[in-house]
Amino acid sequence: MSNLIVININTDSRWEPSRENCIYIGRPSVLSNPYSSKKSSFEETTEVSDRETSLKLFFQYFKENVEGELKPEIDKIIDLLDKYDNVYLGCFCAPKMCHGNFIKNYVLLKKYNNEKK
Repeated sequence: MSNLIVININTDSRWEPSRENCIYIGRPSVLSNPYSSKKSSFEETTEVSDRETSLKLFFQYFKENVEGELKPEIDKIIDLLDKYDNVYLGCFCAPKMCHGNFIKNYVLLKKYNNEKK
């Protein structure tokens, strides 16, 4: 079984952006969190009061978009899990709780459910 691991791109030596099994999920990627508890230079980002609020809003955003604009990226991650032992979701938050954990859990659940069919 493959591993899907959320890692910090600044501190984790496993992050190699040129490798196919390393998926960047920070801004401005398709899978980035459009809500931030810190000031952001990206226009698409809405500043909120704290990390918890950011994650709650991301969860709602994710549910609304997972079968739309996010679907190709989610499907890509699922395909990579069939190809590699380890797939890495790279962001700046890990090991703190971040939106990558939502993405990871959704992808693993979807992959598991697809395998049971």
